[in-house]
Amino acid sequence: MYITNQTLDATRQQNAVTEQGQYTDRFGRAVEQLGSEKADIRLGGIYALERLARDSPRDAGTITNILGGFIRNNARCSTPSSETPKPLLPTDLGAALTVLTRRPASDPPSRDPSVVQADLKGSCLAHLDFRLYDLANVDLSEANLSDANLYGVYMAGVSLTGSNLAGARLTNSVWLGTNITSGNLSDANLTGAALNNTIFAGTNLRRAVLDQTRKDEATPRPTSASSYIDLNQSIKTYAVAPDFYAADLTAASFRYANLPLTTFTGATLDHADFTGAQLPDATFTAAKSLAGTTFNQAA
Repeated sequence: MYITNQTLDATRQQNAVTEQGQYTDRFGRAVEQLGSEKADIRLGGIYALERLARDSPRDAGTITNILGGFIRNNARCSTPSSETPKPLLPTDLGAALTVLTRRPASDPPSRDPSVVQADLKGSCLAHLDFRLYDLANVDLSEANLSDANLYGVYMAGVSLTGSNLAGARLTNSVWLGTNITSGNLSDANLTGAALNNTIFAGTNLRRAVLDQTRKDEATPRPTSASSYIDLNQSIKTYAVAPDFYAADLTAASFRYANLPLTTFTGATLDHADFTGAQLPDATFTAAKSLAGTTFNQAA
């Protein structure tokens, strides 16, 4: 029995070494494919890395970083154009973004430490159409998304700190655990957006349209089967109202918005329009420059 057990142990160890060698070979080939000049080969490398991340969870964080770097290094801002529709992301970048945003994750505080937020900081993604993609658990801090089409996009656990979304179309988008502190949303259209647990502190929202925005209690709470982690807030506070602390809301429109408990502390509200808005228990402490602000039929 002793000899048998020793033999089995040796066999298991040899199998583990063989499997690790095979994994290393697969990993090397997939990364090499990302540098190919042919789009179909790059796509093969992207999906091979996704499969490897599933097969080896301990390496999932490394693969996330590789795919994030692939997007950052290859993203190029589209030329501003009045054309409709806007251009889509290149196929390979779109595939990498899809892989990053459908990664399995768990909720805090028991989330899997191997699942990290995808690093897309500073990416140049302006004037593009993102309607085919949800943005989940990605770091887009300092990114350029100006004039992008994000109609109906579901943004969960996204960091947009310091990002530029000037003129972006965000109609009917869903914000959950999203942080856009010190960002730029000037002239952006957020009509009908659900603003759950979202931080707009210090953000430029001049002339932004937030008509019929809401804090949507019906938005499902993250579950262990969700494809993102809420890195900004705990589960218990996922549905809190948006925070516009010290934001610049000059000439912004909140017509018929439904945003109870929303914080406007220290915000600049010159010529903002709150006609028909429902703002029970909203906080306007130390709000600045209320000249021309309209609250007709607001409650």
